[in-house]
Amino acid sequence: MIATGIERYVWRSLLVVPLVGLLVAVKGLITGAPGNPALVGALTGLDWEQLRTQQPGVAQLVSVLKRHESVALLGWAFWLAWTNIHGDRFPSSWIWYGWWTVPLLCTGFILTGAGVGGGLRGILLGVTVMTIVGLLVARRWLLAPRNPST
Repeated sequence: MIATGIERYVWRSLLVVPLVGLLVAVKGLITGAPGNPALVGALTGLDWEQLRTQQPGVAQLVSVLKRHESVALLGWAFWLAWTNIHGDRFPSSWIWYGWWTVPLLCTGFILTGAGVGGGLRGILLGVTVMTIVGLLVARRWLLAPRNPST
């Protein structure tokens, strides 16, 4: 089955998701600062700079955890980019099912408070909606039966 133009275009546009993840991960690895400083303020009553000067041990723990989170996000972003590129050449059902980790993870972050105090919730919601729409549009193409000899 040959993919329609819109299905393939939508699938390729989902490459934006791992690229955003890659940028966020690299920023987190370099700075070690929380991506949502308002979250630090909501949890501690201090902004990031105050936390660094008044509680350096806590700030160092937050930086280490942020860098660990960034390494995990970096690996996930590379996996998503590889499956997107691989899925463009060799559509497969496992790729379609694997991409459902994006809305699941984003929804988990939204529900567990990642949106406290700032605009992170809007970004996560946008990525979730974009991914779900993209997966539903590309499902016929990615889930179509394939002839194993080709």
